[in-house]
Amino acid sequence: MPPHMYRQVLHKALASEVRRQILLALRDKPLYLSEISQIVGKKPQTV
Repeated sequence: MPPHMYRQVLHKALASEVRRQILLALRDKPLYLSEISQIVGKKPQTV
């Protein structure tokens, strides 16, 4: 991926609080959707 596209994707991902929480949750290990939904406080269908 070209550097400018990487920066755009990263900026968009970090612009949303929910996306930011998901990325931080996934940095250590893979998680199930139900685990991610508990971390961000949303229903699994909306994550």
